[in-house]
Amino acid sequence: MLAPVESIVLRPAAPADASAVGGLLGQRYKAQLWSWQFGAQPDAERGPLVAESHGQVVGFNGVLPVRIRLGGDEVPAAWSCDFVVDPAHRRLGIGRRLKQALQDRHAVLMAFGISAEGDAVHERLGWQQHVPAQ
Repeated sequence: MLAPVESIVLRPAAPADASAVGGLLGQRYKAQLWSWQFGAQPDAERGPLVAESHGQVVGFNGVLPVRIRLGGDEVPAAWSCDFVVDPAHRRLGIGRRLKQALQDRHAVLMAFGISAEGDAVHERLGWQQHVPAQ
């Protein structure tokens, strides 16, 4: 039986989460990649998030701080990457909560190269796809 969504806790990702997140991503997650992408985040309160249920990591959303050019100005933004929810815990609103928490932390949040599952969450949240100028 799955835990009720109310029991799902979102928290900043920690180095100790690397193995659990690697398992969720379904690939060999190299320690060097974790360190480069998530381990050196200067501000844990604006960095990657995990969703946890009874001590088990059931979701993850990585985020990298970036600077982008928007309307001719260079502005801080965040790149949402490596978004995953354990298949047994999908359709409970965990992905929505992860994305909403990131949106609350960052004025500009972007995603690129998203899976079909991630695309569906973004669409439900009203994210807009960038259409390059011709």
